[in-house]
Amino acid sequence: MCGVWHGGGNDHRAGVNPVSDPDGLSAFDISELVLEITGEALMMADADRFAERFIVPQIVGTFEGDRMMQSREDLIETFFGVVGPL
Repeated sequence: MCGVWHGGGNDHRAGVNPVSDPDGLSAFDISELVLEITGEALMMADADRFAERFIVPQIVGTFEGDRMMQSREDLIETFFGVVGPL
């Protein structure tokens, strides 16, 4: 797994630092990896896998407009707003 997912920071995940990258991946490589993982999570309706890739708080763009994500629960709610209930 890419080193970008490990470290510290203001995050709902334990030990995450989105800035450091000891694996030497480029910004493009990292963005492609994130898109691949989050895209698969959306297709599989895997909210936990999706939420693991985000740091809160942050603003997320949705079809209804920008939403401030303050917690993991906000991310999960927005996720199911996109994929629909299971």
